[in-house]
Formats: sequence, structure tokens, C-alpha cells
Amino acid sequence: MSWQNILKAPRKKQLTDDMREVSRALISLSDDKLEQGVVDFVKETNMKRSKILETLSRISGHLRSAPTETYFDEEPFNVKHAYKDRRKLSTFIDKINEITMIINTIGKDGEIRENKKIIKKLYEDDEYDKMVQYLNGEISFSDKAFQNQNELVETKKEVGESGVSQRLDNFSSLLKDNKSARRKLLNTEAFSKPEVVGYKIKKGTNIVLPVAGDEVDSIVEASGLKLKVNPIVKSEDGKMEIGGKDVSSVLENAKIKSDIVFAFTGFPEYVTREQILPLGGGVALDSTFELPSFVDESKEVTLDLDMIENFKIGKKININRTPIAKALKLEPYVEFKKTYRKNIITDDRETISRQKEMTDNVDDKTAIEYFKEIMKIGAGKKKRGQPTERRSTVENRRFLQGTSSWFQKQIDNYEQNFRVFDIFFDNKNSKDLETVLDSILTESRTPVKTDRVLEQLKHLASYQDESKFKEYFDLEEDLIEFIIGEYKRIQEGDSVSNTEWAKIIIPERTGRFNESRVDLQTRLLSALPDIEKRFTRTITLNKKERDTILSVLADSLGSDTSDLDIDEDYIEDVEDVIIEEIGDIEEDENGEEVIPPFYPTTKSFLENMELNDNVYFKDRVPFKMFNLVNKLKSVFGEEEEANVPDTIEVTEYTFTKLFEKFAQFTKGLDSKLNGNRDLNTLYKKIDKNNNEKIDADENQEAPIRDFKKQVLLRYSEMRESLLNEIKESIKITLKENLLRNPKGKSGKDIEPISWLKDKGITGL
Repeated sequence: MSWQNILKAPRKKQLTDDMREVSRALISLSDDKLEQGVVDFVKETNMKRSKILETLSRISGHLRSAPTETYFDEEPFNVKHAYKDRRKLSTFIDKINEITMIINTIGKDGEIRENKKIIKKLYEDDEYDKMVQYLNGEISFSDKAFQNQNELVETKKEVGESGVSQRLDNFSSLLKDNKSARRKLLNTEAFSKPEVVGYKIKKGTNIVLPVAGDEVDSIVEASGLKLKVNPIVKSEDGKMEIGGKDVSSVLENAKIKSDIVFAFTGFPEYVTREQILPLGGGVALDSTFELPSFVDESKEVTLDLDMIENFKIGKKININRTPIAKALKLEPYVEFKKTYRKNIITDDRETISRQKEMTDNVDDKTAIEYFKEIMKIGAGKKKRGQPTERRSTVENRRFLQGTSSWFQKQIDNYEQNFRVFDIFFDNKNSKDLETVLDSILTESRTPVKTDRVLEQLKHLASYQDESKFKEYFDLEEDLIEFIIGEYKRIQEGDSVSNTEWAKIIIPERTGRFNESRVDLQTRLLSALPDIEKRFTRTITLNKKERDTILSVLADSLGSDTSDLDIDEDYIEDVEDVIIEEIGDIEEDENGEEVIPPFYPTTKSFLENMELNDNVYFKDRVPFKMFNLVNKLKSVFGEEEEANVPDTIEVTEYTFTKLFEKFAQFTKGLDSKLNGNRDLNTLYKKIDKNNNEKIDADENQEAPIRDFKKQVLLRYSEMRESLLNEIKESIKITLKENLLRNPKGKSGKDIEPISWLKDKGITGL
């Protein structure tokens, strides 16, 4: 070819340098290394991110253009005459799209921005264990699979510190203003571990508290930890010493001036909030009984609440929240005190642990009278059958300071809850309360023949076969497993006695009961009427049917069959059914016949049927016998119908509006004042539609009965907590010498200080 023709020939289209660099660096990456490879390339290349995206767009455009293009004859493509294999080109296009997506998810820090919706998906699917692993950077999920199929597919992606931090930030932002979600997570097993949601304590840390000696044991007991306690005592020369070491200057810097001080140590690496709370308000010292400091205090350090020493003197502390605990807004240890108080340590312990040891001369009766008098302040005209109407709660709140926010809310709603308050005030113990509850909660019952039903269940459980259960009735699999498991458990003890077997339907709620087991027992108890319907049966056979069946069994057992009325037409069919249900007669290794144990049992059953008007019958038939005979009767063209008894147990409650208010009040009281959420949980089982009230159809026996029992069990502690709230307010009233506001004065209203003085209560 002449040089003129060469100049006229079309020039071969080739990738630019930028296109070639991007292609070889990114498109050649394998799928498992794609994400990290893209991140590394963006970090290391001199190309701007916008230039990379532009280059990828140009490559993709050329892949989609006319099939005569020669761009892709070189690496990494090697697609000669691209128009011949468009599918291969599509693979490259898909990869470019994925690379583009990855680049667009890279944040300013150069790391992949985690998809917030992944955490939301884990929460919605109740995958709490995986959520913890994800937040800690232990596992990752394919962003591609999640975006395309909304599926969480685990990958081997490694996550650095910044990635973990980003996940925690996303987690925190998703939980913002969502208290119910935060509460739900804190109550799950996955988030209850101290190393997940708790406080990390440096080895050798001492928490110093100026407390009386008789408090020490109760603090250790409340923490549930095996702690060592060392007294810090005052020597003859006035120095505060521990083990001969002078710590006076340390205690002075920590503003501890008490002569009675104890140091608590021996903490595990991680503790829960409940474990560290009894030691709230203390000062954390290191193993040498010094306030810990930064390694290099000359360096500028960014402090968060977990790194600020108790009195904000710029020292590092040894008690820090776990990262997930921070995201869930758990209070830092430094916030276990109120720094504005003069005596930080002592007052903070009162605030945190709510130790309400009142003065001896404030008894329960006086506290109740005080509350009722206070609630009359600012009251309007009394309506018949109603408490006095208050114009304002300002004065009532002033003289009920020191109480919890929950208690304050009840004050504001006193008109709605005054009768509930009266129930607590008027009834000193659970025995008295039970009578009241019976009056506002009535029940109707019909007897159930549980002994008959349980006997049939025992026979069924003896098969140890779930499929046998399903032949008779539709019962949840976990209940079937429970029944069979209980049979096995009791059988291991020798035999399944009726006394022990009956306990499978009696929920145990004393001591540390198994909540899951109680739930199964309660559901089984509720299912007994339906089970009874299925199990209560009567079998009837005419003489020819009975004798034909008996003949097959008798012949096999070598018994005389001469006096039997046999229908030879059905012999073979009957024999097939018997073999199918109870097995065939086989020979052992010695050539002797082995007869299934059900053969003689069935024969005996048939022989003992009662004859009445040429019909043999038997009542209360075990299910296994009924099943066999029913199948045999089908050979003769008929089947037995179940004989359902007229009476079965149905228990329902009729409750008043007062019971509903009482239930809501008690569940709030026990949860907010005592930290016990059992009543909350039980109330949810009553309130099936979660509308925070008991509707007319929410009257089943088991949930209301369980709630009532728990109330009676917890009543003494709840009543004491309620009265202690009032006593706490008396303490504040006396301490601050509170007087009535002039504008609120009325001749009939009391002056609290004067009223208390008249009762002989002048101070604490």
C-alpha cells in the first residue's frame, strides 16, 4: 500500500491513556476484590474522582456504540470484532455500572459510606445478633445484593475503624427520637451483654465512695459483683491512708472530705449499667490510688463525656462506655452525679440509687395524710362522687418535689386516678388487695374434665411422634414438642405418674420461673377444651364386624375362633389394616414368632366390649384404639363419629374501668420506680391490639390471671415505693423550708411546714 493510501485509510480507534489506566486498574479486578480495589484506586491515583467517573462513562458509551469499534481489541477487554459477542460486552457494561456505584458511595474520608437501610433491615428482621456483629465490624453485607434484591448477603469485606465508626453513626441517627426502638434493643439478649452495651473498666481501677460501713455490704450485693473493699482510714496524724499509703492529697483533689471512705476494686473488664449504678457518684482512681492522667498532657486532646474526670479537671477516667452503649445513649459514668451539688458524692448516691431512708417519725399513715392534704391545695368545689377539682398543679408540685417524673404525671392526672391512689392507701398488703381486685374483676367458669384429656394426651405422647399429633388436631409445633418432651422427661424418672403429668398444665410462677415454659403451659391449658372435643370418643361395632376383626387377631395368637361370626370377604382387608397400624408378626433369629405388643391389647379390648341390642360398644376409648378400630370399620363401609361432651371449661373475665386504670397505674409504677418490667410484659399480652387499653374482647383467663398474680406478688414492694415517693417530698419540704405562695392562700388549705410540725415532724 502506498503512503498516500495509508494516510487515507481510517485510523484504528484505541483507548486513551486515561481510559486504558482506568480499564486495567478497575475492570480487570475480580468480583471479590472489586470494592476494596476501587477504594484503593481512588485513594492512590492522581486522577480526580470526577475524571474517573467521566472516563468510565466514555468507556461505557463506546461499549454501547457501533459494533465495528476497535477500542476493545486490547487488554483488559480482548473482544475482537465486538459485534460478534454482544453478551460479553454487556458483562463489561454491568461491571462499569457497579464500579460507578461504588465510587459514588465513597465518602470524604475515602471509605465506603455504609447504607443506613442495612441496619434498619436487621432491626425489622429481628436479627439482633447479626446487628451487633455488623456494628462491631465483624461481618459485612453485599451492597449490590441489598440494593438489587433487598437481601442481606454476607461478604468477606474487612472493616476498619472509620467504617465501624460510620456504622455506629448511622445506627445512632436511625435511633434518634425513637425511644421504643432503643428500649426494645436494650431488652434483647444480644444487646444485654456488658461487652456490647456496658462500661469498660481499666484493670486495677478503684471506685472511692465516702459511705458508712453498714452501707458497704448492700452496695456490693446490689452490684452483683465479687468486689474487694478496702477502707481508707484516718491516721493519728490526720492523714488518710490505705495500706500505709498516704492518699490525702488525692482525696482532697477529688473533693472527698469525709473521714469514712471505702475503695471498691476487683471489677471485671466489662460491667452493665445495673452493676455499676450502685457505685454511682464515686471517684475512679487507678491501681496506685492516683487520679489517672493522659500520657502526654501537653498534647491537645479532644475530650468526650467518657474521658472527662468527675470534676472536670482535665484528667482521664478509667470507666468508659462501649461504642454501642454510646450509640444507644447510655449515660456516661460521669453523669451519675450532679456537679452543682455541694456534697457531690453523698447527694449523687441519693439521686442515683434512690436510697430513701426516711426519718423514723414519718410513718406510712402520716405520709398518706400529707399527700391527701397537699392534693387539696388550690382545689375547687367538690363534686359529688368525685375528688376536688384543682385549679392548678403548681402548688401541689412544689410540696411534692423530690419525686420521679412518673409520679409527677400522676399528680397532674389526679382526678382520673384518685381511686387508684385510694386502693394503695387503704390496702396494706396483698391479701387485702386481692379482695378489692375480686370486686372489680369477676370471672365465669364451666368445669373441664382435665383428667380425661390428660390421660389421652399421655397415650399420644407415648408414641413420641409429632405426626401422630397432627393426625388428630391442628396444634402448634412448639406445643407438640413440649408435650413429647415433658413425657420423655417424666418417663426418665421411672414412670409417668398422673400427678407429675398433670403439672404440665400448671404454670409455675414462683421464684425464678422459666417464662418460655410458663407460656407453653398457659397455651396448653387454654387448648384443653379443643383437645377434649377430639379425644372423647365412643366405639360401636356390630357382632359380625367385631368377630371378623377378633378372628384375625385370635388366629395370629393361636386362639380358638370356632364360636366367632366371621365375614370371610373382609378377612384379607382387615388383616392388611392391622399389619399397617400395629405391625406384622415376624420371626426372630431362633425362628420363633415375635408378636407386636398391641396384638393382645387389641384382642383384649374387643373381648371386653359390652353387648347391647346386638351391638358391641365401649366408651372413653383411648385415641390409639379409636384410630385403629375406625380404620378397620372403614373396611366395612362406615366410620365412627366423635362423641363431644356438653360441658367444657371456658373462663372469661368481666372487669370495670377501675381495673383498667389500676392495671395501667401498677405497670407504670413498678417499671418507673422499681425497674421491674414484668407487669409491662404481662399487660401487653392482655392488650393484644397494642392500643394501651383493655378492650371488651381482651378478657381471656390466662393473661389477666397472670397479670393479677404478678400484681399481688409485687404489691408490697410497689406500695412501699409509692409511699417512699411521698416521704421523699416531705424530706425536701423540710430541708428547704417550703412555704405556701401568698396568692395561693386559702383558709381551708394547710401550710405544709406547720402541718408537719403539728404531727411532731420538724426536721430530718
